Amino acid sequence: MSETEQRWLTHEKEMWAVIHCLKTWCHYIGSKDVVVCTDNVTLKYFATQPKLSSKQMRWQNTLALFNVDIRHKPGKDNVVPDALSRKQQLRVVYVGEMELQKEVCQASRRDAFAKEARQNIQNGTKSHFHLQNGLLWYKQKRLYVPERKMRDTILKECHDGPLVGHGGAKRTTTLLKKSYYWPNLKDSAEDYVKTCLNCQQNRTLNKKQVGLLQPLPIPEGPWESVSMDFMVSLPPSRGFDAIMVVVDRFSKMAHFIPTKDEATPKKLVGCSSHMSSSFMGFQRT
Repeated sequence: MSETEQRWLTHEKEMWAVIHCLKTWCHYIGSKDVVVCTDNVTLKYFATQPKLSSKQMRWQNTLALFNVDIRHKPGKDNVVPDALSRKQQLRVVYVGEMELQKEVCQASRRDAFAKEARQNIQNGTKSHFHLQNGLLWYKQKRLYVPERKMRDTILKECHDGPLVGHGGAKRTTTLLKKSYYWPNLKDSAEDYVKTCLNCQQNRTLNKKQVGLLQPLPIPEGPWESVSMDFMVSLPPSRGFDAIMVVVDRFSKMAHFIPTKDEATPKKLVGCSSHMSSSFMGFQRT
């Protein structure tokens, strides 16, 4: 698949696979009835969805040439074909897991957290950790991963791997917690997903679209509405090291009030109120 095709949504990729198979085997199919079983329920309603993109319209034209019946079959009822289709991938995952455990075993000898946990186990201290084949396990089945580089490798496998397909932070965390453990694992997964370029480019917003920005009303006279800002970390002068800038939105006249970086909101409000009542009157906003 090209880079553009790899950014398609999941149901579009699966429909593309169906179209590709129909075109490839059209000389075998002819006018025969074809039943397509899929674990993606969205494909079942492809022919009846009201809005179609240009490529989806082309796919519908191709489907119209065949007698195709798309049926939904849940993944739990489709375990044998699913396992056969992923046989090579599962073999690679198993081999990679064995190599990872060897690296973890070597790195654990240098890790301070692992050394402390081993010492607690040897002293008989009650702990959620236990040793097995030279590896440190958390709560019976979760392997402790010591180094940042290994953690990044596992995060990439559980998020970018072909068996997971860029799941969200919650799904990635769930996959990690099934087999691995390290402190702040959830935060690591969330940070990784936030920095994933594919997720940022392809994710869909599930929130209501925000409205347009609303401008502030135009003031009718001077000093009815003001804006404030601060200039901080200035060289000290007469005991002050910051300036509060008050600008009239109507005339653009500005007042510069000396203050301090550590000034509290209460002091700033009192200072601005005194300046307002003395020189500018009372503002509306």
